[in-house]
Amino acid sequence: MKLIKIMLVCCMAALSSCASVPKVDIAALVSEANKGNAIAQNDLGSRYQFGDGVRKDYDKSLEWYRKASDQGLALATTNLGYMYDLGLGVKENNAKAIELYKKSAERGEPRAMTNLGLMYGEGQGIKQDYVQAYKWLDLARFYSQNSKDMQTKWSARGALDKLKTFMTLEQIEAGKAMSAKWIKSR
Repeated sequence: MKLIKIMLVCCMAALSSCASVPKVDIAALVSEANKGNAIAQNDLGSRYQFGDGVRKDYDKSLEWYRKASDQGLALATTNLGYMYDLGLGVKENNAKAIELYKKSAERGEPRAMTNLGLMYGEGQGIKQDYVQAYKWLDLARFYSQNSKDMQTKWSARGALDKLKTFMTLEQIEAGKAMSAKWIKSR
């Protein structure tokens, strides 16, 4: 399932370089990020991560993701978790990635939910738990269904379909119940 996350990053990187994507004024983006705009900080972190309009620099990427995450931007917290998950600019640290994914997933961020579900499903840095994996992947599916983020939508659905092949009907029902309970509590 780690391959799914790697493929997702490759797709995101390819999309970021499409000709139809308007060019961003990096100087203006840096100015906004320096003013404390969390969305600009996250965007700048992403640009440094992928080398989009700037030279690839994981240290700067981490710095900007941290600033945006510290302001409560859930997507930045997810992106920071991803850096730890794959060891981009930091030593690979599944425990730290899980901590950040959980924090972001609790805020309703579908990418974090997907990655957390994948980690539970694989037992990557955490005890393997198909029911928890189902819960988080089902939540990612639910919260991304009306999103324009097709990559997250389809990776959550694909991972959920694959996970079901390893689960008993009782486990699936337990995962569905946990997902429904989480949604109702919001």
